[in-house]
Amino acid sequence: MSRARRDAAGGDAPPLRPGSARRSVPRALFAALRPHQWLKNALLGVAAVFSRRLLQPGVPARLALALLSYCALASAVYVWNDLRDRERDRLHPRKCRRPFAAGELSPGSGVALMALGLLTGLLAAVPLGSGFLAAAGVYLLVTLAYNAGLKAAAGLELLLVAAGYVVRVWAGALAVPVPASGWLLGVAAASALLLITGKRLAECATLGAARGAHRAVLGQYSQGFLRTLTVLTAGATLALYAAYTLRAPTAHLVLTLPAVAGGIGRYLQLALTNPAAVDPDGGLLSDPVLLTAGGLWLLASLWLLR
Repeated sequence: MSRARRDAAGGDAPPLRPGSARRSVPRALFAALRPHQWLKNALLGVAAVFSRRLLQPGVPARLALALLSYCALASAVYVWNDLRDRERDRLHPRKCRRPFAAGELSPGSGVALMALGLLTGLLAAVPLGSGFLAAAGVYLLVTLAYNAGLKAAAGLELLLVAAGYVVRVWAGALAVPVPASGWLLGVAAASALLLITGKRLAECATLGAARGAHRAVLGQYSQGFLRTLTVLTAGATLALYAAYTLRAPTAHLVLTLPAVAGGIGRYLQLALTNPAAVDPDGGLLSDPVLLTAGGLWLLASLWLLR
């Protein structure tokens, strides 16, 4: 790489791996936003769907603003995290391709991108009311506290990541607005713990003895512990969802239980036999059985709640 190219990339760009190509600046900027992570913000619409208000006048527009707000805020936090962790990310077989770890973007461009995300997210939150704005603030506090150091605290870091999912469901209820069901929030919490525990299990399996060098907290977990926790949270998720269906706006929602049970069963099978397959950033969303179960659950839920 020429000296000019190295300086433009922030002065610390690692050498390119064989067969890899450096992305253009616009593509690198877009990749730094982690758009594939925006799918998590679909949780903002959960309360509207299950309260049967999704298609009521004004609700789609409010949810669109809520999505813009959380996508922008989440991307700002991801940029900050990637800036801080770029040295460690270079040790990871996949994360080394992140724009800052790969030296495709300078730290200065990251700071500007982060500021733009924060400004956009907060401005989009204002029209949705003080409650939603407060929920956005809680989301930022949770994620910033996690990235500032609490992600090194075993157990607590799992709860903080799960809290980010629960806040999204809560914020979506505030955006509509509708009352947030405690049972629905419980399902969100249990399923979030299931996903993040599976991700930690996948990281431990993929990184092996080097896992602590990439993420310090991984050295505090054993695969046996994470497997047990995955089984427990899977059972809790199914039990809480079953309880929620009995209290849902329509008693027929219990008919979606087979799809949920099938999806959770498949997730457990992958987690216990091939942990790398349950990494949400990897191949989890391409598993045909999980996609089928999720699609059936979504279609059945929308039909029963219409």
